[in-house]
Amino acid sequence: MSNALLLCDLWDRHWCRLAEAGTDRIAQLAAPVVERFRGGGGLVIHAPSDTMAAYGDRPARRRVSDLPSVDIPELDLRPRPPHPRSAAGQCHCQPICAEGHPWTAQHPAVRIDETDYVLDTGPELWAVLGHEKIVQVFVAGVHTNICVLGRGFGVEAMVRRGISCALVADLTEAMPASMTPETVEYVEDNWCPTLTSAELRP
Repeated sequence: MSNALLLCDLWDRHWCRLAEAGTDRIAQLAAPVVERFRGGGGLVIHAPSDTMAAYGDRPARRRVSDLPSVDIPELDLRPRPPHPRSAAGQCHCQPICAEGHPWTAQHPAVRIDETDYVLDTGPELWAVLGHEKIVQVFVAGVHTNICVLGRGFGVEAMVRRGISCALVADLTEAMPASMTPETVEYVEDNWCPTLTSAELRP
């Protein structure tokens, strides 16, 4: 096994109605891709941040907890290239939604197999990648301009620590969704390559 598919923050709920609808759309699109990728021998990593309490007894979560810690790759401190973030994270619903943390688990459309991993930190990701000898990580999920880029297991963190990764452009969405094309272009220009789900190979 050499490739992994990481799903970032495909939550069951979101405080913004439009963001929740977009997450639902991406999850429905991702579900068959995940099954195909896993069925072809690829590793699936689920990273629904802030919901680990829902997975304490699940095999996919215990597999992470049972891994030994590893040395964290050295951080590349290059300056972050400028990105138009003025609208990032804004709710465009009418009326505006009240912010909160309603998510409790990953979206139910995406099946978690006992051979998968469930995590929500960078050190956990490094442990999984080292244990499984992963050389390439494909990243899907939401939101491209916030969590997909900025989480401790996200694209920026992986690139800064020398992990080869690529963004699955048709399985990601920015917040607001109108920023998706420019954010995907920003990722391509500054962080990592992109590809489509049809091009994914385990």
